[in-house]
Amino acid sequence: MKSFLKIQMRYGLMAAGIALLLVVLNITFFLGYMLRYGERGITHTYFRMAEITDSLVKEADGYHMPGESMATVEKEFVWAMLLDGEGNVVWSWELPEKLKKKYSIQDVAAFAKWYLEDYPVKTYVHPDGIAVYGEAKGSTWKTRLELPEQVIAYFPQGVWGLFLVNLILALGLAALLGYRLFRSLRPLAEGIEQMEEKEPTDLEETGPLKELAARINRTSRELASQHAVLQKKDTARTTWIAGVSHDIRTPLSLVLGYASQLEESPHLTEEEHRQAEVIRMQSLKIRQLVSDLNLASKLEYEMQPLSVEDIRMAGLLRKIATEFMNQSKGGDLEILVQIPEEARNLKVQGDRKLLERAVGNVIQNSIRHSGKNGKCRIEVQLKDMEQQCQIVITDNGPGFPEEVLRRQGDQQMEVGNSHGLGLKIVQQIARAHGGEMVLANGDMGGRVTIEIRRQ
Repeated sequence: MKSFLKIQMRYGLMAAGIALLLVVLNITFFLGYMLRYGERGITHTYFRMAEITDSLVKEADGYHMPGESMATVEKEFVWAMLLDGEGNVVWSWELPEKLKKKYSIQDVAAFAKWYLEDYPVKTYVHPDGIAVYGEAKGSTWKTRLELPEQVIAYFPQGVWGLFLVNLILALGLAALLGYRLFRSLRPLAEGIEQMEEKEPTDLEETGPLKELAARINRTSRELASQHAVLQKKDTARTTWIAGVSHDIRTPLSLVLGYASQLEESPHLTEEEHRQAEVIRMQSLKIRQLVSDLNLASKLEYEMQPLSVEDIRMAGLLRKIATEFMNQSKGGDLEILVQIPEEARNLKVQGDRKLLERAVGNVIQNSIRHSGKNGKCRIEVQLKDMEQQCQIVITDNGPGFPEEVLRRQGDQQMEVGNSHGLGLKIVQQIARAHGGEMVLANGDMGGRVTIEIRRQ
């Protein structure tokens, strides 16, 4: 829910910022518009009109206006005239025929701030009278604005007050919209959290987000159905493996017992002794395979409890290598254990039997594949890393197939090949100890790295 509170705050601040930005832009536009067009009359009245009016001078043959000032008049106005003190027109330019040639004080008072025959006019005092400039009809809208002095005095405070009111309203509206958005999204967030915890979700499909709620409900039902099917399959597989392991244990023990007796019987020929030995060895492989299946199933579903203890890794690796060397025949196996000085006293917390099983599986895998090419040479290295230790096992075999290397990171490692089940158990044991198994091909053969978390 904290994330949704952050969303609400961000949404509210963004909405308020947008509202304030719009207010500022509108004020700026309004002021710019007024300065560009509204101040046009003021500018003419107090600046340019003063300049052009002062340039109108009386000469022997009448009044004349210089060319530059006249060009400005022709550009800005449609007619112009000069009234003397008695209201007579003493100078004019493009004066419409329907306009009078003499005006009383009442006439001047009437059109000075407004219109003359629908012409918007502007006036300016001339030394000899009043200059009147007419604009095109419909070009200027005039209004009368009078404000008390007190209003003008408090205008800055009023602007700031209006700004604060707008700010409060914007924040209030943003908070309201954000809260409504939060209320709409909160049930969806709770539904997603329930789906994450593998609980059924039944959201109310109403409001503007009803389609999204309906999709979440459908997805929840589909996930629940799939989970039930997978759980049923996993339960069936686990039960089947356990049942097969139990059912095969007794007949397998009988086969091993009779095979051992036949192997030691003095009444059989040499060939029959060899056949009995083959039966016993293959039965041992079957027993090991059943044990591997049970262990893989328990590790996969976290049913194998870890017997954690402090383990000195150098001693564990030397013990495993010695056992394999003692079991080898004819000098066809060479295992070199390399323990650097800094790793001799390296200890980890883990399950001794499982770690022995992991290293043993890798060495057994190397023997099974490298032994086909003559003498099997295996190197076991122990590396002390900052937060983990690494056991690196290399051999002189043919290496790993590309399919195995490509699928090594899968949660469910492929077991349908000669490397599969043994390496799958190694992977599971490494992950049970907070590490990982990494496969690679080196210059001379395969390389397996078992990572184990130190703490």
